[in-house]
Amino acid sequence: MFSHTRDIRIIGKRNLDNELIIRGIVSFVDSLVTGISTINYSASFYEEPAEQKKTKVDEIGKSIFKDKLEAVFMAITVIISVLIAVALFMLLPYYASRLLSSFIVSQFLLNFIEGVIRVLIFLLYILAVSQIKDIKRTFMYHGAE
Repeated sequence: MFSHTRDIRIIGKRNLDNELIIRGIVSFVDSLVTGISTINYSASFYEEPAEQKKTKVDEIGKSIFKDKLEAVFMAITVIISVLIAVALFMLLPYYASRLLSSFIVSQFLLNFIEGVIRVLIFLLYILAVSQIKDIKRTFMYHGAE
């Protein structure tokens, strides 16, 4: 059995108890970074069938960012993930329910429809993601969690 620990908090140990919105955002980003780092660390033990070919992006990235290239890619991944999540789970349901506002007068009903759309998008998202081969393998090992 192998154990590995490290502190990977983005902002360190600053006191954000009084800053609710900032604390939530930082906790969310910390969770994303922790998840990505953990998966990358686990993947480092997985043998790849062949050495991957270096691309132009790798060469340019190494010349600009030196040894911080992986951190830059992780930051870009987190930013894109947040933007997709906001668009998929907040903006899309909101605007989809607002398309019905000319037909439905009740604000309660519009909000209910927006919630149903969010749940449907989430279930479809889980269904689609669970079909990815690597995610299936992750589910096999971590299904009880």
